[in-house]
This record gives sequence, C-alpha cells and structure tokens, in this order.
Amino acid sequence: MICPNCGNTVDDSNVFCMHCGTKLTRPNPNPNPNPEGRVQQSPSYSTPPRATYQPVRQVQPVQPVVIQQREITEADLPARLRPLSAWAYFGYTLLFSIPVIGFIFLIVFSFSGANVNRRSFARSFWCALLLAVIIFVTAMIIVLIAGGSVSDLFDW
Repeated sequence: MICPNCGNTVDDSNVFCMHCGTKLTRPNPNPNPNPEGRVQQSPSYSTPPRATYQPVRQVQPVQPVVIQQREITEADLPARLRPLSAWAYFGYTLLFSIPVIGFIFLIVFSFSGANVNRRSFARSFWCALLLAVIIFVTAMIIVLIAGGSVSDLFDW
C-alpha cells in the first residue's frame, strides 16, 4: 500500500504510516450488497496529500572512537594525591606520639592540604586519640562508682 500523504510504501497491516504518521484507510474488500442486490459504495474519507514531499533523511553510521589508555603510576599523580608508604604511617604515628611536638605536628597536618593522605591520617589519629580519652574517662567513672579512688589508679 502507498501512503496518500507522503507517498512511501507501507505494509498492508499497518493502520498508520510509519514515515509521516497519517492514518491509513483501506477500501472495503467485501462490500455488503443492499437489499436490491446492488453494491453499496461507501464514501472514501482520506487526508489529501500534502503539496510538498520531504524525503526521509538517511542517518550515517557513527564510527567508533578508540581511546588509547595506559596505566596510571604514582609519578603521574600530583604531589597532594600521592599515597603514603607503610613506613610513613609508622613514622607519623611515632611523631604524633611525642607529647608537645607531636601535638603541634598533629594540628598542622590535620589542616594542611599538601598531601591529602597525610591530612586524612592526622584526622584519623585525632579520632583514635578521642576514643582513648573516652575509654580512659569511662574507666575512671567506673572505678569511682565501684568505691575506689583516683589515687588508687595511679598508686604503683
């Protein structure tokens, strides 16, 4: 069947044209005879064809883009994102454990943006220090509730 609107060939089973969307009308293959035995003509209602014909645009296939990838090494990373070695973590733990100087370095490294991993480790050290203080205070409260004294804890 040919679409009366755009002129493209359409499958006979379609109700609408796949190209322009016009509803398709079909002639009745088995007209009902009227009582006098004559074939009754049904009026044909169809959309008049448009004055202009617009061909369907052909889509060009897209060529795949191949990207060459290589493995990223530590040397490729900026200095602030380079990971710390296991010995660096051990050394920072020792540094932060020194009473006054370690506390100063802990504060400086917690807010420094020179290396993100060092800053994160300093902040996690603050969390561990806070947890140790909470455990110590909880132990002191338990000893005091149990009837002991603070001097008993530190009397060696």
